[in-house]
Amino acid sequence: MDLAEAITALRAAANVDDAGPMAAYMRHVAPFLGVKTPARRAATREFIAEVRKSALPPDAVLAAMDALFALPEREFAYLGVDLLGARIEGFGWDGIVQGVVPFLDRNPWWDTVDALQGPVGRWVRGRREYLRPLVEHLLAGTMWRRRVAITMQLGWREATDQALLTQAIRANLADEEFFIRKAIGWALRDYARTDPDWVREFLDAEGIEGLARREAAKHLTI
Repeated sequence: MDLAEAITALRAAANVDDAGPMAAYMRHVAPFLGVKTPARRAATREFIAEVRKSALPPDAVLAAMDALFALPEREFAYLGVDLLGARIEGFGWDGIVQGVVPFLDRNPWWDTVDALQGPVGRWVRGRREYLRPLVEHLLAGTMWRRRVAITMQLGWREATDQALLTQAIRANLADEEFFIRKAIGWALRDYARTDPDWVREFLDAEGIEGLARREAAKHLTI
């Protein structure tokens, strides 16, 4: 199955009854085919499996992602993220910063932004020498890039770089944007599973209140 066939398979899986509610849930940032995640993965499983086994270079991955993100229905952007996840290990620093990061600003909303964070976070976790440069690059960018800088270490547990997490959060503490406040709380709540005492102290020391604090403290006794 090639890219054109994957697109055709995804269109064939469209469900008009689900398309409207899915678009509404995403605040109509884009139209939807109405293909939920399990159905999308089933329709494109052969394509992603073949991509994973292939020697598809980063430039070809980015070109395919560009074509998918250019299609109006949101599920094609999700397929683009799936494609990236299948070949992310073949990327170098330039491919991530110059190629992948700009997709964070392609018709952005939390769905594609957080989905892209997954493979990018996996890539940089295996290349820790790039962690600080990548986070600092993201912190100098758009709100959506800054959100990813904050959430970059989700799920890293003991491998979390506390100093870098602190830097990313402090750089955004004055921003009242909902998605930034939510990201701060999300990152701290996740890390609280590893070091709850540090998170408690950090919340108090930084004077974090409101949404970010509520999110961070969901499973803490404060």
